[in-house]
Amino acid sequence: MSSLRRPLSSNSSILRQDSPESYDRSRHQWVSVTISFSDLRVGTYCLRQLYYRRQESDRTPPPNVTARRSLAFRYPEIIDRSPTALTDLPFAAPAKTVQTRLRRAQERFDAWEQLADPPMRDVFLAGDECHGVARKLLEAPLRPVVVSPGKPPGEDVWTTHAVQAVATARALEDERDVSVSTAFVEYPAYGSIRRVPITPERQLAYRRVLHAVETLGSPPPRRQTGAKCEPCQYRDRCGVAIDTIKKSTTAD
Repeated sequence: MSSLRRPLSSNSSILRQDSPESYDRSRHQWVSVTISFSDLRVGTYCLRQLYYRRQESDRTPPPNVTARRSLAFRYPEIIDRSPTALTDLPFAAPAKTVQTRLRRAQERFDAWEQLADPPMRDVFLAGDECHGVARKLLEAPLRPVVVSPGKPPGEDVWTTHAVQAVATARALEDERDVSVSTAFVEYPAYGSIRRVPITPERQLAYRRVLHAVETLGSPPPRRQTGAKCEPCQYRDRCGVAIDTIKKSTTAD
């Protein structure tokens, strides 16, 4: 793939080794050369939210997000233990429901053994257009896994996660020089695992979001209001109206 990294002037910035960042001397700070997976996910949900989020100096995930993601690496234990012995785990659904869903996934997916015990985990990927961490990488063939702390839709995956899955797949293609046609999205707090084909339609959605995020400067104009505004931590600054790329109900 051809590189779309922004050109760097030796007079204005320097590259940080082994990182998709450069130092902008005019702004006296490190800035990303490519777009992060998380920025693409949030930008898909709401460009105004992304604008305000970028102003934050600390973007570390809260403890509850980390705790829920950790469930994705405990599937065998969750399946084998008694539901009464799982009360200390941060499920968002009844333990029996989580176990039932995981057992169905175990029967459904040929990749179950790798999903339950991934050969590679928390792998940093730096592609030509975007970068970030793949929570799991499956082998033969290579497939990335997105792990969400949130609730899954009734079917398929949220648009936010479809875009993130495509971004992760493209970065993996850039790094390994292979074609990636499938990804997975996991919602471990609910015991749900979804297979995500990298279709032309999803690649087009990714391309649209990438362009919007790359060109995001000032706050986008408010276009509509909705229930999605209510949980947003930037609602007071934003003023309840939001701008969306495509309808979705979660940014996690």
